[in-house]
Amino acid sequence: MSFYSLSQEERIQLTEAAIRDGGTLRSRWEALADGEAKPWTARSARAAELLGPVESVLDVGCGTMGLEPLLQTQRYVPSDVVARDERTIVRDYNREGPPPVQVEAVAVLGVLEYLLDPEGFMRQLQADKAVVTYCTTDSPSPLEPRRSHAWVNDMDTATVEQMFARAGWTIRSDEQLDGAQRIWLLTRT
Repeated sequence: MSFYSLSQEERIQLTEAAIRDGGTLRSRWEALADGEAKPWTARSARAAELLGPVESVLDVGCGTMGLEPLLQTQRYVPSDVVARDERTIVRDYNREGPPPVQVEAVAVLGVLEYLLDPEGFMRQLQADKAVVTYCTTDSPSPLEPRRSHAWVNDMDTATVEQMFARAGWTIRSDEQLDGAQRIWLLTRT
């Protein structure tokens, strides 16, 4: 059963239980369908443009791996909370952090919203370049209530950008991607 087939109240209850447990709500991702991932195509395309040609990319929260065919890279490393194919590095980012993989770039698309410690996660990434998205609370069309999407934190644009700086990243570009989310290109400070 897909997460969004549940009532809003049921989704919020599951999210709050995951927060109390300190882990990721795996059931949100186990039944991920291509149709649910279809709206992420534009986000993946913009992320690939921002990354440009790079030697290697870690795709954190790779979902249906829609980013892979858009990249100009020699080495694509997918990671998610559930296996997407035999290459997937399976991690509960809330319990284990990001995979300890050294790459030139990392894509963190639609992931920070699900992290209990997004700053610690960003600090642990082993890359020189990152492209990151986040649905900010001050977006033109914020998605509410946030817990009904399994999101476990609530940050506005300024808070996200301060978090990047504290985690050792410099913002190279940022833009509103759609009505709900922003996208940033970051480099290590």
